[in-house]
Amino acid sequence: MKQNRIEFTDRQKADIFKRDRGICCFSGKSLWILDYGACPTFDIDWVDHIKPANKGGTACLENGICSSYFYNYKKRDNSADKQYLFEEGKPTPHFYYFYEAIPKDIARNLHRFKNLHYSDWHFNRSLFRLMLATIFMFDPYSISGNIRSRDDNYYAKSSFKILEEWKKIITSEEVPSFESRSLLPSNISDDQKLMLDIVYARSSGDVRKTAKKLLPYYRDNFKAIELFIKSQTEKEANKVLMKIGNFKFVTPRVITFIISNIERLFKIR
Repeated sequence: MKQNRIEFTDRQKADIFKRDRGICCFSGKSLWILDYGACPTFDIDWVDHIKPANKGGTACLENGICSSYFYNYKKRDNSADKQYLFEEGKPTPHFYYFYEAIPKDIARNLHRFKNLHYSDWHFNRSLFRLMLATIFMFDPYSISGNIRSRDDNYYAKSSFKILEEWKKIITSEEVPSFESRSLLPSNISDDQKLMLDIVYARSSGDVRKTAKKLLPYYRDNFKAIELFIKSQTEKEANKVLMKIGNFKFVTPRVITFIISNIERLFKIR
């Protein structure tokens, strides 16, 4: 007899996000979308059932773990995959035996995200919907492969609805600001400033306007990354670097991303 799937509530998802310090248990990747800005390398948090729901796993905090959407989808119902690299915001023995040293960026995020409040999950989800609106404007087929009824207007409305929930929580619980908890990027780029502007949105229309402003940043970042991925040699990669210098809206994060990879792929001996 098929078990009824029991889903986690939003509050449980938010508590797991906070407990696990907003990183993917399989990879250690940060799931705090603000850090990425309008860069297509972001991923969203997804609560993974440790014991799969179709095998009787319940929706309790002890049976949930924070993963990225990528890894959650990749794992699906593979209950044998319990090789987590991080649990409750700490590296597991599997991590140390496999990697030995914690990368500096992951260590930095583990320290930063100890200051997460469960309300931050709601803001992160609002930014996720904001980015889905932007992505739909960029390419209506890119989200699912088919034109859907969930267009940029739908995602803007969803983003605003979650934003309103976030505002209620931080007001009633007097949650300290992102800045005081070191949750803002150290050098805020223009696209990240735009993302923070949704705090002042008074309607879903305002959110959609922000998504539209983010569109040129997302477009140029996407094109820059795609060009770099296709490069095979140092010469080709350097040509890409020169070419994206003409992209008006490519962000510092993406330029750093490409330069760092060129150095590591071709210059380290």
